[in-house]
Amino acid sequence: MSLSVDATSNCEVSFDILGLDKTTATAIIAGATYVEPSSTLDLIGIDVGTVSVAGFTGVCRALELSVEHDRETHDRFGNATAAQIGTGGFRKVTGKLTFYRADLSADTLFDKSDANVAISFSIGTGVNGYQFSIPAAVISTPADETDGSKTLITLEFTAEFDTTAATDVSVTKLV
Repeated sequence: MSLSVDATSNCEVSFDILGLDKTTATAIIAGATYVEPSSTLDLIGIDVGTVSVAGFTGVCRALELSVEHDRETHDRFGNATAAQIGTGGFRKVTGKLTFYRADLSADTLFDKSDANVAISFSIGTGVNGYQFSIPAAVISTPADETDGSKTLITLEFTAEFDTTAATDVSVTKLV
């Protein structure tokens, strides 16, 4: 899964999907009724709530989150469908947060070697929202970046398994 959003764009999320088999859909049935598509607007940059990294809540401009776990189908003789789906290696949760540089507090806070920090943010509100939590992440050394007149700081992170939360990342649908 990958999630990407910046202050002026739609939230983009993508998933890779593997399956064991496929079924060909039947034709639309005359006289059948179907549910209208949702009229809910897309989630955009303005819908991202406060981004918090170890309590640091500077003005965030962009974020990326990636959850990877190698998976592959196991093919077989005599059948076009897969026998099963296997996983390889460990799940890897990484990301990048871009904040406006207002001062040096991010450098002071995150210039620690391998110190675990909590990261959280929400996208949307109420039943149309999601809360993302990473209980223990290692932040790389903050990097300066410019984009026209914008002076930015980028924090790249890798999540680690947190024994208290029993996970490395959690996504909760808001209610």
